[in-house]
Amino acid sequence: MKKAILTIASILISGILIAQDYTPSNNVTTSFTNKYPSGIVDEWVDNENEILCYFEDNGNYGNARFTLKGVWINSEFSMIEDDLPANILSSIREEYKGFETMDVTKREDIKQVVYVLSIYNEASEQDLLITIDTNGKIVKEEELNADE
Repeated sequence: MKKAILTIASILISGILIAQDYTPSNNVTTSFTNKYPSGIVDEWVDNENEILCYFEDNGNYGNARFTLKGVWINSEFSMIEDDLPANILSSIREEYKGFETMDVTKREDIKQVVYVLSIYNEASEQDLLITIDTNGKIVKEEELNADE
């Protein structure tokens, strides 16, 4: 009986601890502030081996991942098509005539910045996920299948 009570108490305490707001170490918050000086944090999440931050920066919503020691790993931002750089827009319009942009994400890490776009052509019913580098070069194209 004692064991059952201790087990239930442990579960309740764990639930309470998980439900509390998480505040990362100063190393992580300093790294975030240095990377995004105008960023406004919405939520911090401790994923055991990394820290995830959901935030807003100059009207763009995104997330950033950091090591437990505060080293920035990568970030993703939701964007609208009109906010893409001109050379990216030009590449899309030349290469994918008749396609409508459904979703845009900017992904950046220490090595590169890329834009990932979900595009759709109603006439051909073709749904694609394309990745474009900052030079406007298509680096990846995937056909999305609604049946998957």
